[in-house]
Amino acid sequence: MFGNHLDLAPSGLTPMMQTRGIGPVITNISRRGFLGATGGILLSVALAGKVRAQDASPLTDVAGGDATPSLWVSIDRDGTVKITCHRSEMGQQTWTAMAQIVADELDAPWEDVEIVQAPGDAKYGDQNTDGSRSVRYNFHRLRVAGAAMRAMLTRAAAEEWNVDAQSCVAELGMVTHEETDRQMTYGELASAASTQAVPAEPDVRLKTREQWRYIGQPVPSLTVPRIVRGDSIYGIDVNRPNMVYAVIARPPQVFGRTGTVNDTAARTVPGVLDIVQLPDLEPPALFK
Repeated sequence: MFGNHLDLAPSGLTPMMQTRGIGPVITNISRRGFLGATGGILLSVALAGKVRAQDASPLTDVAGGDATPSLWVSIDRDGTVKITCHRSEMGQQTWTAMAQIVADELDAPWEDVEIVQAPGDAKYGDQNTDGSRSVRYNFHRLRVAGAAMRAMLTRAAAEEWNVDAQSCVAELGMVTHEETDRQMTYGELASAASTQAVPAEPDVRLKTREQWRYIGQPVPSLTVPRIVRGDSIYGIDVNRPNMVYAVIARPPQVFGRTGTVNDTAARTVPGVLDIVQLPDLEPPALFK
């Protein structure tokens, strides 16, 4: 099931996906590792020093779990902020929760935020969606990614105005030079920001808890409107070539064991391809 469903369209709700990767890191990468795309900013990281200008998607040699903005954020020229969610949305509001983290540190207007569902890919690190771990395991690195992008936008504005970046403030999709009251939107700065080097994690300034705008606060759901409109794509909606379905008959108690099985009649049912007896479950009752 997992292998058949890893390439769902970004507009849909995906089934569970699982890949493995390394832990969170943020890498300081030269300008040569980035490119602007679609008239906005889509940072594409090439840790091996390769740049493919013809390909606007993140390169596949990004380390799993990387905290650089390239994996998580793109900004269009019109100011639309597209945040990638690498965990599966199954009605638990993971889309919204992950977007809250990035958008807060980026200080983007919530109404400008769109979610993009990531495919299954090792570059995102662990994508296993269970146990309430999506936020717990990604809280820090997504904050770092959002704050790094905010810093790059601020530096781009400072260079445009030939002022100190410390005198510029990024807030709600706008960078302002307070002394002269000059302003530029994130969309206007997107292309210039794409030429900025990603700051190393020690140089990234995260917000204090008192400055949080979305984290821990109620915000409009990014999933409910799609569900209400009926335009979401669920795992059960997907039909892949040669796809088959399996149903597990489970014992009524944990560690229950199969006695005898007579599947002769079941195998005569039209459409049944095979019947497989699973091995008995051994303690502990964890993922098998």
